[in-house]
Amino acid sequence: MAMTPKPGWSISALATEFGLDRRTVASRVAGIPSCAEVAGKPVWRLSDVAAALASPNLPRRSLPRPAAPVAVPAEFADIADCNPADQMAVIALREMVRTAPAPIAAFAVQAGVPVAEAVALHKLVAASLAVSAAMVAEGLGIPDTDMGNAPPLAPVWPVLAESIGEIFDPTEAQKAVERMHAALTGAA
Repeated sequence: MAMTPKPGWSISALATEFGLDRRTVASRVAGIPSCAEVAGKPVWRLSDVAAALASPNLPRRSLPRPAAPVAVPAEFADIADCNPADQMAVIALREMVRTAPAPIAAFAVQAGVPVAEAVALHKLVAASLAVSAAMVAEGLGIPDTDMGNAPPLAPVWPVLAESIGEIFDPTEAQKAVERMHAALTGAA
């Protein structure tokens, strides 16, 4: 005589079969779609729920729930369609472009570089990092990413100058930036 399949197992039947409390069964099968309804109650195929019910080490909410959609902040709209690993790479690159130049310039001042030259160094590092990061993003297939859209953090130049006994002169700092630009571009 052929066996006929049972339409499904109710929470009570599963609890009896697996020797579990009905509340435990209900919590463990909560994320598993039922296969049918019998007398208005959901039932499950044994093959769909056996792993969740047989393991004594599963936490109450062992089955992942679908994640709620998260609104993408406007500054990341250009990478919203990328895979998560590429998104994290771009976010890390943007943060590096934004934060790395300031401590580099501050370390240079502490090492004896005049503050005006450190201002130029700060701008050079920020621009170099932005270009390098944009190249990496393009390599990831994100060609329109603007790595320099947020201005880099900068030291408080007058305070930094005072810490080494200098007086900060914005005009001299601008001249240093122009000298560095001329040296890098070959302009006289």
